[in-house]
Amino acid sequence: MTLLALLTAVLLIWVLIPFGYGIKQTDEIKKLSKEEISELAKNISIKTLVSYFANTFIIIFFMIYILLLRNKLTAGYFFFSIWIIVFVTLIALPFYQGTDNLTNFQIVLGSLVSLVSGIITITLIVYAIQYYIKRKFSYYEWYKIHKGRSK
Repeated sequence: MTLLALLTAVLLIWVLIPFGYGIKQTDEIKKLSKEEISELAKNISIKTLVSYFANTFIIIFFMIYILLLRNKLTAGYFFFSIWIIVFVTLIALPFYQGTDNLTNFQIVLGSLVSLVSGIITITLIVYAIQYYIKRKFSYYEWYKIHKGRSK
């Protein structure tokens, strides 16, 4: 849960960067008129907000499911597979459009988002392997009890 809280906090800072810190001033941006710069800023802010809300909803649904797992709802391979895919996509999310238009601060925060998402992905893979091993042991014990011999 602490990794999810850290990821949420970093994503919140990530979404606030274009509004407070601004965007990187490249030669292309300096050549634009004020109307084009305004349109570019509007597009960047819309993309940033939409991606932030999408990521936040993903994290909220993941936390809700994790809380339900504590109350005896079981996780299966489908759960692990879907969430591993989701967090792998979150690894690449900050850099999907390249780093040319990102400030150094955005690159550092994007790297932190990728790192935390990677750690969550590795944790989910480890839990999936533990789940697989636990199921094999459970089957072995069931087989030994019901069949009277080991496999």
